[in-house]
Amino acid sequence: MSFTDPKTRWLVSGTDVYGSLFVFCAVLYIPLMACVFYYFVKTVVVVFKSKRLQGGFHSLVATAVGVVALYSFNQWVFNEIY
Repeated sequence: MSFTDPKTRWLVSGTDVYGSLFVFCAVLYIPLMACVFYYFVKTVVVVFKSKRLQGGFHSLVATAVGVVALYSFNQWVFNEIY
């Protein structure tokens, strides 16, 4: 079995670590999506106000990192679990 196979049971002191990790990621998915959307809107506002990308670069990086995290979680859930 693979490391991420849903049939794999990771038991630590009687607790299924794989299931707990999935629930933890699922619970954080919505707040992370809201955070990514906030940073995207912040980047767009800063870029349009200042007319240059340099002012919103950090927000743009935060948005890109969030999008990659959300995409990776979606890929893991829909390719490995379903």
